Amino acid sequence: MRTSSGTYPQQQRFQLPEGLFIMTEYLDPLRKLHTVLIDSRKGYEEALTDADGNDIAPLFREMINLRDEHHAEIDAHVREAGETPDESGSFLSVVHRTIFKIRALVNANDNTVIPGMIDGEERIVTFYDDVLRSAPPPAVASTLNGQVMRVREQIAKMQAMDASTHI
Repeated sequence: MRTSSGTYPQQQRFQLPEGLFIMTEYLDPLRKLHTVLIDSRKGYEEALTDADGNDIAPLFREMINLRDEHHAEIDAHVREAGETPDESGSFLSVVHRTIFKIRALVNANDNTVIPGMIDGEERIVTFYDDVLRSAPPPAVASTLNGQVMRVREQIAKMQAMDASTHI
């Protein structure tokens, strides 16, 4: 929850029935990941508008679906921690700017889009790593590990697609 100054505290504690406390240091990086997922989904949606009919359009649709699924799971974890996620995203996010670069490239050449997508997805992996390093609860860690595995699978798929265009 935000403090009166509008910022998020770095750490909160919730009391459990047994008198134990859960540390929530993971919430700040989890909220950042949540924002990145929103931003990248918006970027892929905008890129799809320009790519309609291009060979790359199915990959954009696949990434939008993946982002929707991952966002919903992260959103649920943020809400379970007593937070209200910000659904507006962040226009200034690094990932969003990267996706806008991809959008511009779509009009130029489908073959030049993939390396930019790989770069953006690798940046997203770093956000997952940040949350995982902050020692989230086991259920959150399990979700994140599953999601980052799927993102890495997408990166590998994109790398294979990119390699096939250079043959």
